[in-house]
Amino acid sequence: MPTEIDGEPVLLAAELSSKWRFYRNCTCSVASMVPMMFGIPACLLFVPIYSLCCGKARTEEAESWQLVLTPSTLHFKCKLYACGCCCQTTESKSIPLDKIQDLALVSDCCGDCCGFSDGDGVPWQMHVQTAGSSGGDGKAKSAELVAFCVKDVEAFRRKVLEAKRAMLRGGGSGGAAPKAAAGDAAAEAAAGVASPEAVATLKRMETLMEEALGLMRGRSRTDA
Repeated sequence: MPTEIDGEPVLLAAELSSKWRFYRNCTCSVASMVPMMFGIPACLLFVPIYSLCCGKARTEEAESWQLVLTPSTLHFKCKLYACGCCCQTTESKSIPLDKIQDLALVSDCCGDCCGFSDGDGVPWQMHVQTAGSSGGDGKAKSAELVAFCVKDVEAFRRKVLEAKRAMLRGGGSGGAAPKAAAGDAAAEAAAGVASPEAVATLKRMETLMEEALGLMRGRSRTDA
């Protein structure tokens, strides 16, 4: 797992739960076709065999999976095999924390009955909603990112929201220095303290005004 991304330190890296591999074996394109073609009993027989034959692909998928939090961004990367063992697709996303509007945690009967969650009613999906996740008509679109089977997903959600609040307060990367500088400038202005650049500018303005007044006096004498 990287310790730095895009020049920012990694605050937290999420982990996959032990249910993820089983979830992938059940939801791969080929596996989902079995119950439709041969019924549920055939699926119960097929999934263990499929898991043994495609175990290498599942390992590659799990090793490629990353959900990483930095002071300003949520980074995601994962390689998935469309048919379970071929036709891989690698997806990478970087979502700025200030664009995140909600982190919805989902538990459902599918996760409870199929064993994708860690227990009845325990969230096993995290939907990352951003400003672009809702259309102009106000209707919700698909989430910017959906992460399945994240270990201790509620704690990870809390950390993301804490990082977002810290960034908005100016505690995130690049936020504290400008605010501190602005505060110092305001304090100096309130106290009547001018910076060296301001003093130099005022002196130049005084010199130009004196030169202009001298020219005006010279012209008035000539006219007289």
